[in-house]
Amino acid sequence: MIISRETIEKLLALKQTPLTPEEMASGLTVTFFPVEKSSDSEMAFRQKLEHEFVECGVKVIPFEEALFRPSFSRTLKLLSRIILFNLSIVAGKLFGFGDETIKQLDLPFFIRMGKKIRKGIVVVAAGEGKTGRLPMDMTVSFKENPVLTIIDQPAEITEQSGYKDHMETALKLFAWHMTNLVITVSKDRWTIYSFNGSYPSYDFGGNMRDGVLNNLIPKLAAPVTPPRLSDFAIKEGAFKVADGFYADFVHDLTVGGTLLERTGLYPERRNIKDLNFRNNFYRWVGSIHLDKRSGMSYGFVARQLPTEISELIPEADFFAKNDRSSFAAITNDLLSKDGTYYLVLSIMKEKLVMPLPIVFVLTSKSGADKSKLDPSKDIIKMGLLNGEMILETPPGADIANDYKPSFDTKVILAHALGNAIIAAALKHYRPGNDYSAKLSDKGFALAHWHGFMEPEDAPEGWHVHGDNNYPVSCSSPQSGVYALRGKMGILEECLGKKSEYNGDIQIEPHHGLNFNYPTLEGLADYLLKNKDKYKLGE
Repeated sequence: MIISRETIEKLLALKQTPLTPEEMASGLTVTFFPVEKSSDSEMAFRQKLEHEFVECGVKVIPFEEALFRPSFSRTLKLLSRIILFNLSIVAGKLFGFGDETIKQLDLPFFIRMGKKIRKGIVVVAAGEGKTGRLPMDMTVSFKENPVLTIIDQPAEITEQSGYKDHMETALKLFAWHMTNLVITVSKDRWTIYSFNGSYPSYDFGGNMRDGVLNNLIPKLAAPVTPPRLSDFAIKEGAFKVADGFYADFVHDLTVGGTLLERTGLYPERRNIKDLNFRNNFYRWVGSIHLDKRSGMSYGFVARQLPTEISELIPEADFFAKNDRSSFAAITNDLLSKDGTYYLVLSIMKEKLVMPLPIVFVLTSKSGADKSKLDPSKDIIKMGLLNGEMILETPPGADIANDYKPSFDTKVILAHALGNAIIAAALKHYRPGNDYSAKLSDKGFALAHWHGFMEPEDAPEGWHVHGDNNYPVSCSSPQSGVYALRGKMGILEECLGKKSEYNGDIQIEPHHGLNFNYPTLEGLADYLLKNKDKYKLGE
């Protein structure tokens, strides 16, 4: 392996990340919510699922053991927040104060008191729950208490239903049941719906454990958790979007986004306010979970800025000129000195040292209409420096309410860093190669959509990876690790086989793909000329 797993985690500002279903299962604690109203088929599946969880190594606990009673001070604090929130709603309606989410809420606003479910526990509910008595009413954190709901398959879903039908149904189910995942049960099949827009289906006559271990557990262990502004070092006003340096890249984002929309790969943006939440509390919780985003869009467009290509130096030569004892070892292959990180790469049976590249990317903000990007407010600049995520904002940007990074931030930055490492390695082993020159001079583009291409349909010189990874969510730490690890695997393969390298395509199972290309306009042109080689959905 060119870079160790531990180093990849450090580079992407991640904690230790379980990557296999077995690792994920061993870290899961699940409880089953008391049944309100369930059909025979829902209860039968619930019982089978509990058995499979135990067999897979998941810790299953009785519901009462999952509960705790908040302290008096915490309860008093919650009551105070409820009162203040109601006052905020009044102020929003009378005087226009507050964000759009608050202005849309009605009075009175109330949160259920009493016992709560401890953080870190997955909650499984079967059947139709009552308003005010859903698992969400008893969780402490939507982020740290993933909810899975089991229901009978909706009547509108048939064997003829397509991607858009399934997506519409999924969004309705998520909002109505206030859940992270839904399993629908029919006479002979069960289907998993996730925020990724996927809907893998399994035959009851097949191996249920495989579906639970390799598909459901990764979704529970790595749920959708959008990046928050607190995850970044923020440099307000530092991104001068009108600066001539950015002109070509902003042009590629705006024109490329418009052209890519013609491919039909980017479904229409959905507003949170249009979803069928049962009441305003649930609508508010949904907005908070999405970090106060007003809507959701599927897919992204990104433009990596020109990146300085680091020099690779044989380890012996590097330390002949630099005192090894003056470097702090962050991991076995990641060193630090005077504020600069150095990677020790294992390539072609060699140890090579390089300064860690600094990468920056322009991307569409979360929820933006990619076909009509407004450069003054819809484009975000973010980067990765020594394992820290950087966010530069345009002057006057309302970062609290309107400047939201993509759900796929970790994946975008992982690809940008991987591109820079690959360019350095290719420059070392193949001086004068075209890819390194392009990244250094013009940067590179990255597009993501919720669909797929067959590996054999990739352009010549592009390498496909990731189809053997496990189906985690777009915003999970696992997705970033899979991306960078996959790119390093492709680099190793290309150097070993002396094959051409022009870019890569990462398959994300039950999610979509990430397509690296020199420009977004060029990618759109390629896709529009090869419509038979790609599709939306699975």
